[in-house]
Amino acid sequence: MRIIDYPVSEELIDLCIAEIETKKKHDCWGVSKWKWGAKLMTSSMKSFCLSAKPCTDIYKRIRNETSPWLPFVPTAINYHVWLPGSGINWHNDADYVYGATLHLKDWPPEHGGIFMWKENGTDILHSTYPKRNTMVINEGEERHAVSPIVVNEREAGLRMSVQLFCTKEAAYRPQRSGGGRTI
Repeated sequence: MRIIDYPVSEELIDLCIAEIETKKKHDCWGVSKWKWGAKLMTSSMKSFCLSAKPCTDIYKRIRNETSPWLPFVPTAINYHVWLPGSGINWHNDADYVYGATLHLKDWPPEHGGIFMWKENGTDILHSTYPKRNTMVINEGEERHAVSPIVVNEREAGLRMSVQLFCTKEAAYRPQRSGGGRTI
């Protein structure tokens, strides 16, 4: 797992948040229960995560600004808005070359929504909580999860992120090196 601090411009983070706020009023959201499948949902998750695609201009900016850190061009980029009670069960993104999460807002660990992972082949558990303009990249199919959100929207606002994935079919593209810290 790699964590990159400030992988994109602050302007892009603000644009993403503004677009999510605008999209709240539109019929453009999918729900995790339908998109992720039963294996990623558990009975402890009392709600769902919402997802929507960024507009074309912002999609391109996300792709371009994150490209120095990613081994391949993303094939899917989505906003995720985590509702109270939502989270995601342990999984490893085995269908993808990588999965990355770009956090849009600071989110205190006391509110839930903690990103957890285990190093491959070990029981060593790591965790981090969302910090504005931080990206977590999983290239090694490490098992990871997000703990359920435990506060309501009125108290805490919404946990917001951008998810980036690259399918294995896209792996034939030339590889770029990425930086960041490895944990």
